[in-house]
Amino acid sequence: IMIPKIIHQTTSDPAKLDLKIADNIKFLKSNNPGWEHRLYSDEDLRKYLKANLSAAGFQTVQKLNHKYSVVLADLFRYVVLYVEGGVYLDIKSTARKPLDSVISDDDAYILSQWSNKAGEQNHGAGLYPELVRVPGGEFQQWHIVSTPRHPFLKYVIQNTIFNCANYHPNWFGVGKIGVLRLSGPICYTLTIAPLRFRHKHRIATTEQLGFEYSIYPKQGNAEYHSMRPDHYSRQNEPIFPYSKIDPG
Repeated sequence: IMIPKIIHQTTSDPAKLDLKIADNIKFLKSNNPGWEHRLYSDEDLRKYLKANLSAAGFQTVQKLNHKYSVVLADLFRYVVLYVEGGVYLDIKSTARKPLDSVISDDDAYILSQWSNKAGEQNHGAGLYPELVRVPGGEFQQWHIVSTPRHPFLKYVIQNTIFNCANYHPNWFGVGKIGVLRLSGPICYTLTIAPLRFRHKHRIATTEQLGFEYSIYPKQGNAEYHSMRPDHYSRQNEPIFPYSKIDPG
C-alpha cells in the first residue's frame, strides 16, 4: 500500500483565511501538482468524526468544552489519516520540498522528533516529563504521513477517546498541558513509542522532509495566536465535564 497523494488541512472557517495561510495553501498546491488538497472546516470535522467513530466514541467527544476545539482537531487528524491516508499538515505549517521528492513508494509511516539537543534549533522542545523514557522526546503530530489503516493511528484514536472518556483535571490538567496529554503529542508519543518495533515506519527529520512548523517567524507565532484570542493555551477551564472525587 502506498501513501495516497492527499494533503489534509483544517481551519475553523475556510472562507476567512489569513492572507499568509491562503498564500501557503496556494504554494502547497502549486508545489505538489499531482496531489489533492483538502481543507476541512470545523463543521466538516464534526461530520467526519460522526461518520467514522463508533456511536459511543462520538458521544464521548460531543461532551467537549467548546473552548477546546483543538481536541477535535487532534482526533480528526488521526481519524482522517487512518481512514484515508496521505499527509496531514497543521494550517500554519508547510512543506518546502515537493512531497514526491521526500516520500517514497515503500513508505508506510513517517515519524519525526524535534532537533532539541543543546545548541540545536529547537533546544528543549518536546522533552516533557511524561516522555522521559522516549529518547528524543515527543513524536511530532503537527504533521502526519501515513498509509490508510496504519496500526499506530488505530491505537492513538483508541487512547485519545479513552482519555476523553476518563478526563479529570487532577490527572490531565487544563489549558495547553491538558490538551498535550489528552489528545496531543504526549498522548500520540506514549501510544506509538511501545509499538514502534512492531509496525513499519521510518524516522526522518523535518529538515530532511522539508516540513516547517510555522510559516510565521518565531515572533510571528504571537501574531498567529493574537488572531485567536480564544486559543486553547489561554484556557483555565476543564476540558471535559468530570466527576468530583470524594477523598472519603
